[in-house]
Amino acid sequence: MVSSTGSGHEVVLDGKTGFVIDNDTASWVRSLSYLLENPNIIATMGNSAREYIVSRYSVQSQAKTYVALFNK
Repeated sequence: MVSSTGSGHEVVLDGKTGFVIDNDTASWVRSLSYLLENPNIIATMGNSAREYIVSRYSVQSQAKTYVALFNK
């Protein structure tokens, strides 16, 4: 879970790789309660999050961008 303020929404796909929630107590409690009531979704979201992050932010996914910086 990440707060809807800041850059968290850039790395979390709401409902797929985690939750982007308002920065208030009720929102956090609601999201945490949902996860506690649905523990199977934790592993699913975790796996999706890892795939998403690796595909966008890993060294391997950014190799061409890194090399291009040095070729300029």
